[in-house]
Amino acid sequence: MVRWVPGDFLDNQGADEPLSIPDKSITYTVTHQEDLCMVTDTFRINVLLTTSLDGPDRTVCPNDIESLGVIGEADSYLWKGPNIVSGQNTSTIEVLAKQSGLYQVMPAIKPVKRIRSKSN
Repeated sequence: MVRWVPGDFLDNQGADEPLSIPDKSITYTVTHQEDLCMVTDTFRINVLLTTSLDGPDRTVCPNDIESLGVIGEADSYLWKGPNIVSGQNTSTIEVLAKQSGLYQVMPAIKPVKRIRSKSN
């Protein structure tokens, strides 16, 4: 059995390797128990990444294709918003302007894997 505490920002608190995309630095304690053996360790994620949309708000004509991008680096991006034409998982998307809309981007950094041996 594996348990990560706190469960904040985790996709699965009981997974061996959960995905965490925190918006602030956080320390996790993970406990792995197998039969009578129990191992506990801590992991710290320092959030250093800041991103911002590239450029000011702007007015576009209907059916124009506009590019939106972020300033800042990440391993991957996930965009949300209406009428995204391309670039869903990149730092820049193209959007078909059919209506006004709100666009959000979630940058992510790949986790560093830490392996520990357990002793009985």
